[in-house]
Amino acid sequence: MQQVRQPATGVIRFRQVLPRGATCARRMSAQSPILGLLGLFFLLVTDTNQAQTPSYRPRAGAGNRNESLAPGPGAALHGEVPTRSSQPNRRFGTPLLATTADKRQPSSSHPARTDTPTRGTAQSAVHSQETEPPGERQVESFIPTPTDWANLLSLGVSDWPSARFWRGVLANESVDAVWVDAEWLLWEGKKSSLPPLVTTDPNDGVLPDATILLGNESIGGQRRPGGRLRFGAWSNPTQRVSWEGFLVGLSDERFVFEAASDEFPLLARPFFNFTDDLMGGFVGQDAFLVADPGNATGFIRVQHNLDLLLGGVTRRLVLRSDGRWRVDLLAGYVATRIDGSLEIRSLTDIVGEDASLTVVDLFRTKNAFHGGQLGFELERIFASGAVVDFAARVGLGNMRQWVVIDGMQEAVAGGVVDRQTGGLLAQPTNIGTHRRDVFAVAPELTLQYRHPLARNIYFLAGYNFLYWNRVALPANQIDRELGVNPNQPPAAGEPQRPEFSFQDTDYYVHGLSLGLEWSF
Repeated sequence: MQQVRQPATGVIRFRQVLPRGATCARRMSAQSPILGLLGLFFLLVTDTNQAQTPSYRPRAGAGNRNESLAPGPGAALHGEVPTRSSQPNRRFGTPLLATTADKRQPSSSHPARTDTPTRGTAQSAVHSQETEPPGERQVESFIPTPTDWANLLSLGVSDWPSARFWRGVLANESVDAVWVDAEWLLWEGKKSSLPPLVTTDPNDGVLPDATILLGNESIGGQRRPGGRLRFGAWSNPTQRVSWEGFLVGLSDERFVFEAASDEFPLLARPFFNFTDDLMGGFVGQDAFLVADPGNATGFIRVQHNLDLLLGGVTRRLVLRSDGRWRVDLLAGYVATRIDGSLEIRSLTDIVGEDASLTVVDLFRTKNAFHGGQLGFELERIFASGAVVDFAARVGLGNMRQWVVIDGMQEAVAGGVVDRQTGGLLAQPTNIGTHRRDVFAVAPELTLQYRHPLARNIYFLAGYNFLYWNRVALPANQIDRELGVNPNQPPAAGEPQRPEFSFQDTDYYVHGLSLGLEWSF
């Protein structure tokens, strides 16, 4: 080892004794780039396998732990220890060695050499250097700049990254290896389509002449808050591979419709009557009267709910990083639950009698997606420490769909309760639990801006778009023609209506996210 003091700063630099090829490469590169390349080739051929773990010695009498060790020129070739700066070092890639121009000043104890040493003189010069007893070493923080990357790449591939360099990094680096994100979400989803469910005059609520109060429209889709928690850790000290996990939850999307006979004296629920009309056809369009002026009063309540929960695990591999741009490969597992329900409830009170009728139809759906996920993430890193990244992922896997249909009628007369299975659109012909598995595709896009607030704290703002191509929503499970055969259960040969068949559609959510990231 050779100790060099720089009088202007008092900083001590340490140089490892170079193999013969590395000595030639350094001396020759100072005279000619071509000769420098020849020297690097010579180093590859003769001295790459002779790399030794560098030794470190503090300056004589060093007792201040705040003293810093600065790498000399060509540190990546000579095996010197990199220093670290106070810049935040989060999950933006591997810390690499910075190189600087040769500004060493000759000292009285070590005069500068002006000749080009031969193999013999290089060895004799090594043994003539003064050495000092070993002691503790102090290493400051370091993060590369774009210039550092360019200088490092210009040294050639013979020693980058070399075993000597990484041994120095792993022995002295204290990097931010774990991070946690907490974000507030404001997302909205795709609206759900409803068939005609509630009507009023004219034509006693019978379609197509009746006025539709609810139906033939899309509901939901309102913005709703939620939260996302993401956490990860680099699985190797060089920060090239990491494991990450995430969990996303949104508040329930709720839509409620209510109508009473106080506002609409006539309230009806339309349906298509499959009763034989004795003329080779069916009765056709019909309506169940919930409120009828002079005969009955009543109200109708329709409630639609939808909620979303997803999570997963991702393996990240840094493919390319140059200090300004970074490209990562993402691969992992993702699970999603999209659950919904639609309840239609009506109450009818007979005028002048102690009698009432309650009718309830319930349609519930569950969608569970499990699949592999593959994608990439592109990051643009600015000198201020801010980062803009774009991520695109696609999930491929199985979507398990459940549909639960239930209904009931409860008649009360003179205090006597009579309860039967089946409402209006939920009858024994379609009531039950139905399940199937289908192949589904679930792409995801994310655009995010990260701004440093402190060394290890970032402010996050972004936009997210998630999509699933096959989702069973509750409103879609109603008989597509609102068909009902009032004769339940239908006799053999009669229409089995309402009928059930799986109906799915695509679904998406998108919106903004705000949060903080903490790395440690």
